[in-house]
Amino acid sequence: MSIFRDKYFLISLSAIIIFTLFWTMDDNIAEDNIKGVVFDIKESKNGFVFYLETSDGKCEKCFFKDRPENLKTYSVKGIYSEDESIFFIEKMILLEHHYNQ
Repeated sequence: MSIFRDKYFLISLSAIIIFTLFWTMDDNIAEDNIKGVVFDIKESKNGFVFYLETSDGKCEKCFFKDRPENLKTYSVKGIYSEDESIFFIEKMILLEHHYNQ
């Protein structure tokens, strides 16, 4: 009987792969997050549109459901629109608060 036909081996292997995938997904601030200072906040029908200026001087137009604090530093994670004109934020962390804990 081949080891790959053993249902317990396949279940164990699947569990290890799933555990490894979840373990490697870091819910904290990652290096690929965008970090910057929020400014020019405007309220919209579904949330808030604002700009995030990064350390290299680039300004990203962003949307988030909750109002950020003006002129505070955040780390944001999300996706760009199809035309890359706006960054839709999924997760936003106030860095000043995060580092002072």
